[in-house]
Amino acid sequence: MKRLATYILVFLITGAVTAQSLVVKSPDGNLLVKIEIGDKITFSVTHGNTEVLALSPISMTLSDGTVWGRNPKPANKKMQSFNQSIHPVLYKKSTIEDVYNELVLNFKGNYGLIFRAYDQGVAYRFVASGKEEMIITNEEVSLNFNHDYMAYAPYVRNRDFDPKDFNRQFFTSFENTYTHLKLSELDKSRMMFLPVLVELNDGKKLCFTEADLESYPGLNLVHQTGGSSLTGVFAPHPKKTEQGGHNMLQQIVTEREDYIARVKGLRNFPWRVFSVSSNDSELLDNDMVYRLASPSRLDDVSWIKPGKVAWDWWNDWNIYGVDFKAGINNETYKYYIDFASESKIEYVILDEGWAVNKQADLLQVIPEIDIKELVEYGKKKNVGIILWAGYWAMDRDMENVCRIYSEMGVKGFKVDFMNRDDQAMVDFYYRCAATAAKYKMMIDFHGAYKPTGLNRTFPNVANFEGVFGLEQMKWAAPEVDMVTFDVTMPFIRMLAGPIDYTQGAMRNAIRKNYHPVYTEPMSQGTRCRQLAEYVVFESPLNMLCDNPTNYRREPECTKFIAEIPTVWDKTIALDGKVGQYIVMARQKGQVWYVGGMTNWDGRELSVDLSFLNGDNFMVEIFRDGVNADRAACDYIREAIPFPANKKLMVKMMPGGGFAAKIIQKQWYKGSLHTHSLWSDGDAFPEMVMDWHKSNGYNFVAMSDHNTLEHKEKWKTISATPVLQQSYESYLVRFGKEWIETKKDTGGIHVRLKTFDEYKPLFEEPGKFLIIPSEEISDRFDGRPIHLNGINLRKLISPQKGERVAEVLQNNINAVLEQEKQTGVPMLVQINHPNYKYALSVPDITGLENARFFEVFNGYGANNNFGDSIHLSTEAIWDRVNISFLEQNKPLIYGVASDDSHHYQVFDSKSANPGRAWVMVKAGELTPESLIDAMKRGDFYASTGVSLKEISFKNRQLKIIVETEPGVNYRIQFIGYRAQEKEALLLKETAGREAVFELNNDIHFVRAKIISDKRKENPTCEGDVEVAWSQPFKGQL
Repeated sequence: MKRLATYILVFLITGAVTAQSLVVKSPDGNLLVKIEIGDKITFSVTHGNTEVLALSPISMTLSDGTVWGRNPKPANKKMQSFNQSIHPVLYKKSTIEDVYNELVLNFKGNYGLIFRAYDQGVAYRFVASGKEEMIITNEEVSLNFNHDYMAYAPYVRNRDFDPKDFNRQFFTSFENTYTHLKLSELDKSRMMFLPVLVELNDGKKLCFTEADLESYPGLNLVHQTGGSSLTGVFAPHPKKTEQGGHNMLQQIVTEREDYIARVKGLRNFPWRVFSVSSNDSELLDNDMVYRLASPSRLDDVSWIKPGKVAWDWWNDWNIYGVDFKAGINNETYKYYIDFASESKIEYVILDEGWAVNKQADLLQVIPEIDIKELVEYGKKKNVGIILWAGYWAMDRDMENVCRIYSEMGVKGFKVDFMNRDDQAMVDFYYRCAATAAKYKMMIDFHGAYKPTGLNRTFPNVANFEGVFGLEQMKWAAPEVDMVTFDVTMPFIRMLAGPIDYTQGAMRNAIRKNYHPVYTEPMSQGTRCRQLAEYVVFESPLNMLCDNPTNYRREPECTKFIAEIPTVWDKTIALDGKVGQYIVMARQKGQVWYVGGMTNWDGRELSVDLSFLNGDNFMVEIFRDGVNADRAACDYIREAIPFPANKKLMVKMMPGGGFAAKIIQKQWYKGSLHTHSLWSDGDAFPEMVMDWHKSNGYNFVAMSDHNTLEHKEKWKTISATPVLQQSYESYLVRFGKEWIETKKDTGGIHVRLKTFDEYKPLFEEPGKFLIIPSEEISDRFDGRPIHLNGINLRKLISPQKGERVAEVLQNNINAVLEQEKQTGVPMLVQINHPNYKYALSVPDITGLENARFFEVFNGYGANNNFGDSIHLSTEAIWDRVNISFLEQNKPLIYGVASDDSHHYQVFDSKSANPGRAWVMVKAGELTPESLIDAMKRGDFYASTGVSLKEISFKNRQLKIIVETEPGVNYRIQFIGYRAQEKEALLLKETAGREAVFELNNDIHFVRAKIISDKRKENPTCEGDVEVAWSQPFKGQL
């Protein structure tokens, strides 16, 4: 930490009264806080040449009549500067640079004031230095302005609103849209909850809220004095309460004290926070509330896991197409869990109704629900369970509720219907957060006041409502303008912290079509707007509000939503205007997401992507369809080239939006053809994965013959040396506790672990991936016809046929049909065409949708090089592509595979691993990203040569080799020239780099890179390391 003591102090002497004027500047010098100390304490804030806040008084009144800030007597002062880093647990960025200047003022009477100046704004707070108990009757908070500015005011809204009785306004859900009026026009009878935004001159804004609110009432604002001033107001402390409200789950205050807080000395009071921006976008990247909050009180935060939540209440449990009665029962929730599991959604929530409400007892569960069974079912599916809890029930038995459900395996609570921010309720928030943390449970506060930094102090508090969220669309009248609110709220409410907005509707409506439907609700605006909200809104525990049946009918959108992170490494506000539009960019790892939304005005934006370094990116974008202004569900999903000028042009329809995923591509090494003891291999599947992971592979397609490794299977360990060695090495590596065996007169039998069992042992995000695959092993007339179905969901039996080509086509069609039915990306490759010389060129040239071909197989018996009467696999590859070009079909791509079977003996006659692989240039190590890249041809095949670059731009194929010391390389360009009958060597270059330019006579070209380095464990003597690019088309 660096501290630099810089301050300005001026003494003004007039007669017998000594006044002090002190100034604190922001680190960049743009913001200035001026504190005047005379018979009272006042302060003002200036940004550049603009006075953003006129002189405003500060004071705090105690029950004994003492007023801190009236006739203050300075004791001492200290000015210091800080430059430090904060590393949040659940936040919109992984590091916050916490740089500010601070002035500490201590006064006689055991109190003080602290002022801080940041580049983003200023803040002050009272501190108490005495030890005695104090009763606070009022705190003077005033916001005085020299102009009648426009303001965005969120008025308190409740059913019992009475302009003559402020006490009734202290019971509220803190949910409303914004009223946009001049300060002087604000309703004097209505209270405003925070944050509140004031529009200043020259496009500047001031957003006011509070931070580090603990054991003290929340601050609200009123406009009672007239003119252009706002005044703080606090809920008095409850004196008498009773159970009541929604389903008897709330605590109703029937009588209040004449004070706002009872506190003990030696404490800090909440920060009063003034965020100041030069433009609207700066409001979106403001961290002041988090920075001002008390640091984390948890030593261990490793158990806190953000994520998505499949939510039930908004969609009213209205699943369909099932054979059971939907509702609040275990069958329905297992359906939600299954959906969450298949979509890789981390949590399912049981919202209101699982416990007996009116008794307000969370330990009384309705008979249709078995929490323990659901938790266990979720564990098997890698889905956590979160329980909804009404405030009264949670508060009455908090310790037991947390202990019992934690022991059961529940991950957290959504606590609802607090609807107050007096001191007693604020104390509940902290008590709830601390108790839940004790039992390693997360909390989502619903029916809550705005966040004030509790999510930093207790990082298990993942989210807060305090926002007019999508739940309103179940009952909101058509005149309620949610679309405009959505592009207003992020500039105001999100300054305080994350929002439990609960987006994700798959039923979408344009403005004239929207109407409230409680049981099957819809959203205002387009489908892409709903996707964009997962990028634009901050929500570490983020709901998917629609029902699983609807999501399953929309696999593209569901997959995109499910993959979006909920906490981020970086956040950049790219563009925006309050109430008009917003564009945000967020980064997690190597992936960037960009999302944007507009109000009811359609608009076209040029989104500046210059924050991305380089051009090695791929872009997947969802944008409004051409008819989205008529049918809000209309959208387009497409993969587009990364724009060379780094300007992404996006058109948004009225009420529309867009969401893009931008990934920096990198090389991943993978095996696409691998076997184990599940078929005819000689190693247990764990040993196969262990070998590949230990030898630098990033992914493996486990492709045993005609199986997907899901059923129970036992392997007898015979007396053969190979099996004995396989079993012994398995025991040594994984131990007896992992291995399940049984003995009988036939010997030792070992249960083979299923794919789902061994997969978690090895997979690491971004490092290692296992893809479920099958070598579909068919035959015709004694000829083996094998194809790999990669990333399959279900087993595909050999499809047969009346001739070789028909067998191939039927099996290709089966994989493609499964891909279509499931929405899961898959690919199918033709394996070892020269195995027993089963396939010829004519067998392949008539195929449809044949896209992948094994140009090199690492098992010597598969005859890669052909013989005197059979073509090599390379020659077959070229001749098939010549035919495909003539038929106007896409080119077929070449893969290299080990076809590994043998892990005990390594020699030229064995089908060993490590002889051939593919290098895929993809954005992420996921099946979807890898398969997408391969379908684009963004990969090469190799038996040892590594390539640094393969690029095809402006009809130029460029190759750069990742060289090894002492190794020489030849780069051959092989292609098909017009009027020739076969592919020819068009050019050869010695060295690490070569370029080939296609002219109009060249119909396709590919590169073959040959080194002089001998292969380790070759299948034939003298074999050297080679790599093959994919073919690139010229003109036909």
